[in-house]
Amino acid sequence: MFVSLSPSIPAALGVARRLVVPNFSFWKIALLLSKGRLQLGTDVTVWLDRAARAPGIATVPVTRDVLVHSTRLQGDPHGDPADGIRLRRRRCSARRC
Repeated sequence: MFVSLSPSIPAALGVARRLVVPNFSFWKIALLLSKGRLQLGTDVTVWLDRAARAPGIATVPVTRDVLVHSTRLQGDPHGDPADGIRLRRRRCSARRC
C-alpha cells in the first residue's frame, strides 16, 4: 500500500523529495526480465534509461565496501544476494561504510 504525504510533511522532517536508487537495482530488473519473472511494455534498456532520468530519482553507485559488507549481514535476512546488497547500501547511505 502506498501512502501519499502532504508536501509539507517531508519538508518538516527534513526529508529529500527524491528516491535514491542504487545502480545495482537496474541489474536486478534486467535479470528478472531475462528470467521471465518481470515484464515491461518496452525494451529494458529504454525503460531503465527513462527510470534513471525520471524526476525525483537519484542513482548512486554500489561501492566495493557495500558489496563486501553485504556478505556480512547478521542472520542472512534475505536469501537473494542482490537483496542483501541493496539492504547494505541503504544502511551505508546513512553513514560512511
